[in-house]
Amino acid sequence: MTEEELQAVPFAGKMMTYIMALRFLADFLRGNTYYHITYPEQNKVRARNQLYLLNILTETV
Repeated sequence: MTEEELQAVPFAGKMMTYIMALRFLADFLRGNTYYHITYPEQNKVRARNQLYLLNILTETV
């Protein structure tokens, strides 16, 4: 990997976490048609968990 690519890895992890939160939330709002669920609000919970993870990843120490 190039130096530029290596520097982009932390941002890429945050972006993918955010994208997955949006995808889970969108699927929940559309009636859970894309991701398999085992209970009705599972994709909503998944979205919330992704946003929690994103918050942890973006905290500065």
